[in-house]
Amino acid sequence: KSLAPTLCLQLRNRHGQLLRKLRQIDRAVSVHKSAEQLATTLNHPQLLAETWFNLSADYRFCRDYEKARRYGQNALTIFFQTPATSRWQAATLNTLGLIELSCGNLDQAEQFLRQSLALWQPHDEPIEQARVLNGLALTLHRKKQYEAALYFYSQTAEQLEKTTSEIDHMELLLNLGSLYYDWERYDRAEISFRQAFAVAQRNPGQLYFQGLIANNLGNVLLKQHELEEAKKQLQHAEFFWRQLKDELML
Repeated sequence: KSLAPTLCLQLRNRHGQLLRKLRQIDRAVSVHKSAEQLATTLNHPQLLAETWFNLSADYRFCRDYEKARRYGQNALTIFFQTPATSRWQAATLNTLGLIELSCGNLDQAEQFLRQSLALWQPHDEPIEQARVLNGLALTLHRKKQYEAALYFYSQTAEQLEKTTSEIDHMELLLNLGSLYYDWERYDRAEISFRQAFAVAQRNPGQLYFQGLIANNLGNVLLKQHELEEAKKQLQHAEFFWRQLKDELML
């Protein structure tokens, strides 16, 4: 028995999300583009906007920020026409904030992320709030507002204590270590990166995060003149980036 078209569309979006989490971005885009075609055929604005949200996230991951921004803004326009979709509004604002953060538009990023956080706060969604708080902390970090960034990282940690997401915890430790690194608190940075490494050991399939940890640990050890271990860690990072074919990180 064939699936109802709307259910088929929702499953395609879920499938694409899974592929994105696995860093199979080309496949994620392909699946979400097929969902976009189906949503257009069905003339279903809500599901079309959800698909555009997913395409925005896909293109952000592959660093095509122009397309990511366009899809995100188009999705947000539809979501704001339907007040009952505040969760989708919040999620899209978060994605748009992270896009602007990646492009260096820090004031715009902060504005989007604060709007997203305000929309999430009435809901019992600790993982979503944690992700927005993490992005907001990273934005303030980039603005060199280190004390403010540290406060929002602590807020992120409080939210993550309510969840079981080790991947989000690993990302928090990486970002916290990077904050201490830029703050020239290298001993604290090393502690955070080694804590992230311990989490990564329990999640061996997360090659991207393993690459980041090795890269960051190598660099902080370099600052502390631990040259042999720094070299070993950076060689590990090179191995992961070659496996992932991520030339920018390599």
